[in-house]
Amino acid sequence: MIQVSVAEAKAQLTSLLVAVEAGQSVVITRRGKPIADLYIDTYVLLAISSWSVTELLSIPWLYLRNLL
Repeated sequence: MIQVSVAEAKAQLTSLLVAVEAGQSVVITRRGKPIADLYIDTYVLLAISSWSVTELLSIPWLYLRNLL
């Protein structure tokens, strides 16, 4: 787990997202207290991969993009 302040997160957002894609979780803190977690939501990815083509096509494209 990586823990960074808001200021550090703003400065390092790209590298933090790369770390999240690699499976690490990131906790963003303000004044030492956690305020946000960044992590890959594998449950959503597994659910989408188990849907049929008909179910996938029935979801608006923009909504699906936001899930990924």
